[in-house]
Amino acid sequence: MKDCFAYGKVKNRRCAIMLDGNCECDGMCRFYKTEGKLRDERQKTLGKIAEMPEIRQQEISEKYYKGTRPWNCEISV
Repeated sequence: MKDCFAYGKVKNRRCAIMLDGNCECDGMCRFYKTEGKLRDERQKTLGKIAEMPEIRQQEISEKYYKGTRPWNCEISV
């Protein structure tokens, strides 16, 4: 579906999630979500990380964010 966050992210406007690149989504794809929903989920996740103990935040920062902490930044909507 054209409003899915993954649609059109690769050449020929195909689905970036499907291994073969063919989007045949009829709205029932288990990966389907809009850009807005994806943004909301990311903000919620970063908020949860920000509430974790400092040592856990450091571990996550080093493992997944190259030492940066995007949860300490203002998130633009």
